[in-house]
Amino acid sequence: VHFHVPLFLEETGAIGTTQPMVIEGMKDLLKKGDVHHYEVETYAWGVLPENLRTEELAEGIAREMTWVKENFQP
Repeated sequence: VHFHVPLFLEETGAIGTTQPMVIEGMKDLLKKGDVHHYEVETYAWGVLPENLRTEELAEGIAREMTWVKENFQP
């Protein structure tokens, strides 16, 4: 799975995100025991439109990691 917006974003202005599908898919994988690690990519943060940059890079990554932990507990 490859994302170009932070997972914690529910929408990006005029368009929505696939966040509900991501949550559903990841929960299904967790139930099956197929997820042993995950990765949060950071290279795309620098190219986000300014209106989506809500914090400094480290804060955004920390927010992403927190969101993943909160939503994908087995």
